[in-house]
Amino acid sequence: MNLFAALLLGHLIGDFPLQTNRIAQSKHENRMMLVSHVLIHICVTAALLNNPFDNLLLLCMIGCSHYFIDSSRVGVIFNGGARGFLFDQTSHLASLSLIASIVVYTPHRLPMNALPTTVLYPALAYGLLLGSMVFGWIWANETTTTATSHVRPVYWMRSRMLLLSQRAGVLLLSLIIVALFTK
Repeated sequence: MNLFAALLLGHLIGDFPLQTNRIAQSKHENRMMLVSHVLIHICVTAALLNNPFDNLLLLCMIGCSHYFIDSSRVGVIFNGGARGFLFDQTSHLASLSLIASIVVYTPHRLPMNALPTTVLYPALAYGLLLGSMVFGWIWANETTTTATSHVRPVYWMRSRMLLLSQRAGVLLLSLIIVALFTK
């Protein structure tokens, strides 16, 4: 279970605090931007594992699955927006579940987390909060054509939630860096 938690945390960090607006907007049209995004995911996941060089196959599976999902533009199937975001994130979650299952049932040694569980699980909860904030921002921007777009909380979410999520991501990155270097 800790392996899946580490993989999910790596995904959340790569998709939220470390995915800039520029990457998010251009990764579907620019292959180099997509490759950069995938490399970020691989590096973050490698940092969350002890002995990442012993787990190159796992890291390759993470990179390939993320590249496939983002290059196939599964979120665009639902015209982007909140439904596209949820479909994209569900696709990533399913691929991480499959990868963790494959790795757990292979005969070699199971990868170990670099973070203690006392840091891993709170960081995971915080990462999920960041993802929820981004979802709220996407949802608020979708509601601009409805009557609820002038409701004060929706307006606030539309104008502030993405920036708040990005700034709050710095705290998550700081926590993980400190935990990794104080082992």
